Amino acid sequence: MNEKRRYRIEANDVNPETIWVENVRAVHSKDAERVAQEIATSDVMGEAAFLLTCDGEVLNKTGCIERIAAKKGYRLRVRNPIDYFWESWRSRK
Repeated sequence: MNEKRRYRIEANDVNPETIWVENVRAVHSKDAERVAQEIATSDVMGEAAFLLTCDGEVLNKTGCIERIAAKKGYRLRVRNPIDYFWESWRSRK
């Protein structure tokens, strides 16, 4: 992935197609500082309010990721999908 900076998705549905995801890099989740930096500085973070992940290594760096994002001017919150669901549900009450 890092060599070509893209990967292929084969959508095998009613209308099968090949989708190429481009301009990507792979970062090993054990390198939490680098993961935090990549996530927080990603181009798509300007639009995202939440990063939902089940990756424990990433979740352990929630504070770091959120601080880096804030320094870049993004209000990003990192959550486990289940925690996100409960926070959203409670806020509607």
